[in-house]
Amino acid sequence: MGAANLVGIEIGSYRIKFTYLSRGEVKQYFSEDMPDNLVENGMIRIWEPTADFIRECLKKHGISCRNVVFVMPLNGYYIKIVELPLMTIAQLRINLPYEFHDYISDSSDNYYYDYAVLSKDEKSMRLLAVASAKKLIEQYKELAKRAKLKIVAIVPSVLGLQRVIQRYELKNQKETHDYAILDAGDDALRIHFFKNGIYEITRSLEPGVRHFAEQIVEHENVDIHIARIMLEENQKDIQHQDFLMQEYDNPAVQIMRVLNFYSYSNTQNTIDTLYITGGGAEILPFIQDIAETISLPIRRISVLMNYIDEAAARNVAYGPVSYGVLLNPEDKVKPLSEKELARISERKEEDFLTHKEAPVEATQAENFTTTRPQEEIVTTAQTAEAAEDETPAPVYDSDQAVTEADDETKPSDLVTESQDVDPFTAFRMQSMGDDSTEEGDGHGSN
Repeated sequence: MGAANLVGIEIGSYRIKFTYLSRGEVKQYFSEDMPDNLVENGMIRIWEPTADFIRECLKKHGISCRNVVFVMPLNGYYIKIVELPLMTIAQLRINLPYEFHDYISDSSDNYYYDYAVLSKDEKSMRLLAVASAKKLIEQYKELAKRAKLKIVAIVPSVLGLQRVIQRYELKNQKETHDYAILDAGDDALRIHFFKNGIYEITRSLEPGVRHFAEQIVEHENVDIHIARIMLEENQKDIQHQDFLMQEYDNPAVQIMRVLNFYSYSNTQNTIDTLYITGGGAEILPFIQDIAETISLPIRRISVLMNYIDEAAARNVAYGPVSYGVLLNPEDKVKPLSEKELARISERKEEDFLTHKEAPVEATQAENFTTTRPQEEIVTTAQTAEAAEDETPAPVYDSDQAVTEADDETKPSDLVTESQDVDPFTAFRMQSMGDDSTEEGDGHGSN
């Protein structure tokens, strides 16, 4: 992304997370509770106070860097994998909007469309495509202007996780693998699936961990803010109280059913662990309930960031997306040395033990329990359709032209360099070349 210093910002319904990266090294991670009513379901409702709050947070923590990468929340974009006949860039410019016509009811002119080439042959191509509302992009522009920040990029949330996975595999010289990541967030529990390290689908389960805080409000007669603190700090051993313990069972079963159905639908999957992030990861009896319900070990997502400082990895694990969006997929990544790998292996594993004594073999789908309700998994397309009434939104400057030079381009890449260029023009397919298919530099905009 060009800039030596970057700040990744993920704005959530309950918390805002910041990661400050300087020359590829995590210098600082912090989070702050969001003021009430500014954000709902991850989407900013009131923009000017949000911009002012961001500016205050950066000042409070001594961050003078003004180059920022915003995380686009899940409700802010439509993303899907599409397979199309091999075509020129000009033809793709016309055809890509039609791939989203089932999800977008208003004019396609109101959206930016972006894509990355996953693979192609002589007759067809496979793309990771995204659609997002122009209005939302403009609102982020105004947000940055008011906060006196310079937007380097806006990256869809799931691609932040995807980049974490890909960087982990490169640093540790791992073969591509399938992953399941549980984001135990405030408004929902979301399970993201990645096939061979590439984003595939998300299943959202409501309510999120806020529901537990609301139960504390009801039983302890306290304010919601006090209830959150009690829950997070486990005051009075509140996490183990009977009225909360009984609330853990249902979401644990729902998570099991999602994993079951994914395994049933993808019998050759190589998922061998459920990685967890989000505030819910600190509610240990809740995680233990999940562990006793599913047939996979549960591990903190920090283990996928074992190549950075151990303390930094543990902190960033609460908001890994704010870190992931800062990783440039085009960087040349130096693998860890044997000495570094040996030192990492000595770290204390932060695994949550399951009730299974034997390890789960990654390739055996039968290791998941056999509850297989077909309604329990929502595909990417279904997710987009279900969110039709939400305000959809963007990705950022993916510059993957459909030319011979793009063969097997890594897709984490819907964001590329944007220095000296207004990044919002990257969606407009203005400089994607002519209608020929001759080799180029592998970059385009739409």
